Amino acid sequence: MTWDSRAYSPESPRRSAKKMDLPIQRSNGGSSEEAIRAFEKRRRVSLPSDYREFLVAHDGADFVHNTLKLDDPVGGRYELSLRELRGIHESGNELFRSLESAQQCFSDRISNAYLIIGSDWGGNQLLMAVTHPHKVFWWDHEDESVVSIAEGFTDLLCRIVPDPPRKKSP
Repeated sequence: MTWDSRAYSPESPRRSAKKMDLPIQRSNGGSSEEAIRAFEKRRRVSLPSDYREFLVAHDGADFVHNTLKLDDPVGGRYELSLRELRGIHESGNELFRSLESAQQCFSDRISNAYLIIGSDWGGNQLLMAVTHPHKVFWWDHEDESVVSIAEGFTDLLCRIVPDPPRKKSP
């Protein structure tokens, strides 16, 4: 699925129009501006425009066969596999699939300074700072450490790389 945005590319220091081919398995179909404004009012936050655009287009999404390429804080690089980005509305039969339910679930473990916008396949959470510049963080569910992984939502999307096609067995 293609995502159009004015994106910051990790490879380039300047902003430029960029099309990203995201490995989205299932989109939740998009949210309304009214639902987004109601969420912002309930949570007393203002979402950044790039994340709002994603919610309007997809209202969250499930990802498959992807690698999220990250810079290691002490130098080097590391990778993880993104499971989902949450939306305004619940999706499917699984618990904690919306922004609201994730906030409620982790309210005793994750500060209100963050929105819980997604998760990886290991149960760790992706957080976005509720204040400008809305950096994105990775929260380890075992030791509850928080590590900065992206300068913002678009930077996060730029770091998602579809895995190469798998070879079929003969």
